[in-house]
Amino acid sequence: HKEFSQFGSITSVRVMREHVDEKEAAEEPAAEGEETESADEGKGKKKLGASKGFGFVCFSSSEEAMRAVTEMQGRMILGKPIFVALAQRKESRRAQLEAQHQRRTMGR
Repeated sequence: HKEFSQFGSITSVRVMREHVDEKEAAEEPAAEGEETESADEGKGKKKLGASKGFGFVCFSSSEEAMRAVTEMQGRMILGKPIFVALAQRKESRRAQLEAQHQRRTMGR
């Protein structure tokens, strides 16, 4: 989230990850370079699933969020261009994408 902190006060950050079976994770130690997070005190480290390639960053104001969307869109992070948008419910996003697709195919 450090890339986004320049745009304002971040209230929460969530990287979406693959599910990790806790029984399997407990049986095999984390490989070198594999991400882990501290679990409750005294219980060691919790193995994290692989990143799904997206996440959410919440700002304290809509102005900060809009500035981050505008300035971060297409920026390269770890050698990859990122897509940045305001969060939408899955149904709203799907309807928007379908409408865009129809406009493009009708224009041909």
